[in-house]
Amino acid sequence: MSTYVDSIALQDDREVGEEKPQRRWHPATLMVFRFYFAYLLLFCLSTGQIMVRWGGFLTNDAGESVLGWEARQLSPVVDWVGSHVFGVQARYHPSRGGDIMFYWVWVFCLLVLAVVVAVIWSVLDRRRTQYTMLHKWFQVFLRICLASQMFFYGTLKVFPVQMRFELARMIEPWGDFSPMSVLWQQVASSRPYEMSLGAAEIVAGLLLILPRTALLGALLSAVSMLQVFVLNLAFDVPVKLFAFQLLLLSLVLAAPHARRLRDVFLSDRPVERSRAQTLFRTVRANRIAAGAQVLLGIWILAALVDQSWTITRMEEPKSPLYGIWNIEEYSVAGHELPPLTTDTQRWRRIVFDDVPAQTSVQSMNDSLTKYRADVDQNRNTLTLTDPSNRARVIVLTYTRPQPDRLTLDGQLDGQPVHMRLEQLDLQKIPQLARGFHWVQEDAYKH
Repeated sequence: MSTYVDSIALQDDREVGEEKPQRRWHPATLMVFRFYFAYLLLFCLSTGQIMVRWGGFLTNDAGESVLGWEARQLSPVVDWVGSHVFGVQARYHPSRGGDIMFYWVWVFCLLVLAVVVAVIWSVLDRRRTQYTMLHKWFQVFLRICLASQMFFYGTLKVFPVQMRFELARMIEPWGDFSPMSVLWQQVASSRPYEMSLGAAEIVAGLLLILPRTALLGALLSAVSMLQVFVLNLAFDVPVKLFAFQLLLLSLVLAAPHARRLRDVFLSDRPVERSRAQTLFRTVRANRIAAGAQVLLGIWILAALVDQSWTITRMEEPKSPLYGIWNIEEYSVAGHELPPLTTDTQRWRRIVFDDVPAQTSVQSMNDSLTKYRADVDQNRNTLTLTDPSNRARVIVLTYTRPQPDRLTLDGQLDGQPVHMRLEQLDLQKIPQLARGFHWVQEDAYKH
């Protein structure tokens, strides 16, 4: 690999338009290049999430029918390899994360195919001494692919819509959190933090689309993706495989500059400017090429900004009953039920989140059931719809004698119910009330 890095780093460093013979690449460098070219090209072209971003505004509304098209086409082959080579089922299941067996077997197929392509290519093109120009153009392709993903995940955090704060998490027992939920709520609990993570990813993408700053963009992308990959491993987030591929793209883009980076950080030798991204002989042609790359990147970023902004604008207004409501009194058919933890019928709390679909009912055993809550302030009715069973609809009439008091009356499971609720003061929850302090006389631990 070091031979490959040194050979690429020593490539054509002449001024634009200056004639100079290309250096011969080491045979091992040629083989490595053919393999990684075939693998990364196959990976990018067969990953709908990457290629669909090139369409910008034209593909903003692409749904699963578009994003999952390539997976559905490859599914028979991948499933056959999974069952006959590994003895596992590798069927494609949309919306189940990126670490399903299908994707692991799919990457194995890409690796095998890349080896085959590299061997055949080496035999057919055995007299070739270098791929300098192909390498330059392929670097451009990889930079746009990587930048599109940095823009995609960055805009989702900047707005932010990827990690959403859920008020119901404030009353859920810590032991019921999955490792991924811990990570998601930790990030979502601080919007400035989430937005900063997204801003770093967007900056990395902007640096990638400009040839002169592409190396810096690759390094920043590598740092961001390394953090994401480690967090995905540590908190079992089901996007580990894809995060590793993006990290790999970042390292491949930075690899040709490894010797120069070594000289910058580990030696006192002067480092010359790299001209590896010079695609044409004339200055004007290179400027046009650079401008085209920037315009394509801006086209992708603008579409993703519009997409995330549209999501935030389409969000329904915050519930007029927003907050955590403790049920102080719960009666069924006129008989009051005491708050016993063994009671599977009585409700303990209702949490109206800022999104109607995230309204949660907490039972006496602390388990949470999500509902969609529609509040009609004209009729004073509360309609709870179970998303897992839309036929189960609970309609309750409410009165609000005081801002922090609420009564609910109606039918629940065929029986009349009456509930008296009291709103919890959110300022009593340290995570919501603590805020930020420059000066702290004592370490705050709670």
